[in-house]
Amino acid sequence: MSSIIFIGLSLIACKQTGRQGSDTKKIEFNQGLADELKAMAEIDQIAAYVPQGNYKQWTQGRWEKFKDSVFTTHKLRLEKIFNELGYPGYSLVGKEGSNNFWVMVQHSDSDPDFQSRVLEKLKIEVEKKMLTAAIMVY
Repeated sequence: MSSIIFIGLSLIACKQTGRQGSDTKKIEFNQGLADELKAMAEIDQIAAYVPQGNYKQWTQGRWEKFKDSVFTTHKLRLEKIFNELGYPGYSLVGKEGSNNFWVMVQHSDSDPDFQSRVLEKLKIEVEKKMLTAAIMVY
């Protein structure tokens, strides 16, 4: 009788272990998202600095509207990514993509609550050794 109970408990434990393994999502690299973040970051960096090139000819008002538009549009997309996928770490978008995400979040000054939520998740990723602390230097 005790051997039947032992076998039954062993089977239950195997089923539960199997279930836990299937609940864990394997993160696959998303090249499309990494490319999107790179393209966004290039525009972000233009808006983050003083006008250069053709932008020097713009009025201050036009430049400010451009910057606000870039940062606002990017913040909406970043928030959608964050809400759907969590912090996009190295496994999902590579080191460059992850860094690009963080740099742009820093320019989302219109929503400090969003910045704080992202920072909290970023810290967790660093603690889990899924990101390096160097990303936080930006």
